[in-house]
Amino acid sequence: MEERIRILRLFDEYGALLNERQRKIMELYYVSDFSLSEIGEELNVTRQAAHDGLKRGANALENFEEILSLVKKRERREGIISNLKTRVEKLPQSENREIILEEIKKLEEEAL
Repeated sequence: MEERIRILRLFDEYGALLNERQRKIMELYYVSDFSLSEIGEELNVTRQAAHDGLKRGANALENFEEILSLVKKRERREGIISNLKTRVEKLPQSENREIILEEIKKLEEEAL
């Protein structure tokens, strides 16, 4: 499951960089939850061709991440924001605390 989530995050970030065939195979498999046989039927290719396209697409996504590190940077930002929010929530109630929490909420929304 963890690998599937990773590929979905990579696909969200870099899917537009894949060629049309790879993007369609990845979308059918990871987003629409098609089996390899169903992908083959949908695209009029063999199950093996669907499998190969899936592997090539996943490898391309991993290569994009290795070069650009956008998912890694996003995850790091999300961690920092979460840590900051936890620390601010532990502060005594005050107007400033609420203002800071509102700003953190905006950062969380932008990070998505």
